Amino acid sequence: MPSAFKPPATTRRYDACVLGSGIGAAAAGALLARRGFRVLLVETAEGAGERAEDGWLLPGAPSLLPSPRLVPAAASVLGDLGLASDAARALEPLAPALQLLLPRQRLELAREPERLAAELRREWPAEAPALAAALAALSEASEVAGQFLGSAPPLPPSGFFDRRALRRALQAAARTAGRDDRSIAEGAPLAPLGDHPLAAALAAAARFLCGLDGPLAPLAVARLGGLALRGLHRPAPGLPTLGEALRRRITEARGEVVGAPGAPAQIEALVVEGGRLAGLRVAGAADLHLARAFVLGAPAAWLARHLPPPLADRRPARALAGAGAGRRLASLHLVVDLAAIPPGLGPAAIALPA
Repeated sequence: MPSAFKPPATTRRYDACVLGSGIGAAAAGALLARRGFRVLLVETAEGAGERAEDGWLLPGAPSLLPSPRLVPAAASVLGDLGLASDAARALEPLAPALQLLLPRQRLELAREPERLAAELRREWPAEAPALAAALAALSEASEVAGQFLGSAPPLPPSGFFDRRALRRALQAAARTAGRDDRSIAEGAPLAPLGDHPLAAALAAAARFLCGLDGPLAPLAVARLGGLALRGLHRPAPGLPTLGEALRRRITEARGEVVGAPGAPAQIEALVVEGGRLAGLRVAGAADLHLARAFVLGAPAAWLARHLPPPLADRRPARALAGAGAGRRLASLHLVVDLAAIPPGLGPAAIALPA
């Protein structure tokens, strides 16, 4: 019998190759493509799974998002790519708002201050005024953090001039709020709540709203906690996702996308030339993909595992392997009878045991 025809292998060249999954990787590829670079986005499975942190099994990517209008970087990226209206359609306000199920209380983080105050009075009548003041301070700290991040300081700073620019950005944000700039970078935004269970609940909520590994910095806690109080959004059912819109921007600019969220690409081999990453091969395809630059949107330890010998045994590989926190994950799925679900429970709730 005649053998099946196999097309000859070709070498495909790009200015930049983005490795990873999620909105961050797709946004990086779309921004590069918009600026005229020939881009390849390789959607991998790495970085899309669960992650363990402080006893929680967290999603690899947030499923609840703040309004892009409240996040300067997101608003800037979406505006640059002409996707602001797409994002508005792809996201819908969470209704009811995020709910916190505590051992003896149940609280809804209502967006309206009056409703939130009523929730506090219902669950903690004597402490309600102090709790409302603490949450108002957290919301203010979140706005200050947003102004600081909106000034696009160099993060992390890499030299004297970067450190000076970062310091000036902190001082400018502090002047706006009438605060000490050290309190913004090094403060404890949940300290006014003390050991109240609401503090632990907000700290847990912050973990579900970002994809960062390791302990969250005070600035991140303040920003995420305040955004949770100002209302969250979720993907609107039945509509294209924001990730799909970003990938479409790449292909419209004559870039290429390999893999998809439901069918990720598998990296067969990484090609190293002259001590630097130069290309890759994707399983199931004969083509060699070469790029002048690589953007990593996946855990650094994943890249280290794919490096060929002898580079895999050298110091750069060991540094990459140690860049991410080690994890042992266990997934548990519970099937709950509808009658056992508390009445009024919305689509997003965090339950804290005693």
